[in-house]
Amino acid sequence: MSETLILVFVIITALVAGFLIAVLIEMRRAARELTKFLETARPTMEKLREAADETTSVARDMKSFSSALGDTAHAVRAVNSLIGAVPPKVSALKAGITAGLVALFKNVFKRGDEEENR
Repeated sequence: MSETLILVFVIITALVAGFLIAVLIEMRRAARELTKFLETARPTMEKLREAADETTSVARDMKSFSSALGDTAHAVRAVNSLIGAVPPKVSALKAGITAGLVALFKNVFKRGDEEENR
């Protein structure tokens, strides 16, 4: 009986050893394939890293742009409130002076063009 047990033990040990050898061979093959894949994926990963860096840079630029835009809006509001505080007569005077100067310059340039054409 002990010889039978020893024989069963040897057979089981041989089967386990065969199974472990097959697993180790498959793991070695998988490691080789993984190494190949990682070598081919390296340039792609580097490009992705560069794209992420560029995206971060663009986001940083957009943040500063939006901050500057907010500052500009604040300045426009401040100027608008100052203009609103100016009495209406002064605003009308400013508009009248601007219109007068525009008309004056148009007439001066129009006369200059007419004299050159003669």
